[in-house]
Amino acid sequence: MNGGGYALASLEQRIAAVMRAVLDYLEKHPNAVDSRRGVEYWVRDLPEAPSPEIVEAALERLVERGEVEARGVAGTVLFGNVNRNRNKNEKT
Repeated sequence: MNGGGYALASLEQRIAAVMRAVLDYLEKHPNAVDSRRGVEYWVRDLPEAPSPEIVEAALERLVERGEVEARGVAGTVLFGNVNRNRNKNEKT
């Protein structure tokens, strides 16, 4: 059973690392918007390259927490900074 617990912790750690990397990227690039595959590029410098499933899980959690926005555009889901549109609206 310990092996299973370790694998779960490792999975959770990988998801958390991707979540941090996405938020760091958006802090540096507040107007960035991209598909899941594009977000994989954002997190490419992590010590262990995350699988598409890990990136998807991290994005789902960030969207659920309201830290990242997901929008459907032309059959693709794009992810970006939740404050991006608010900042544009404040300037008008």
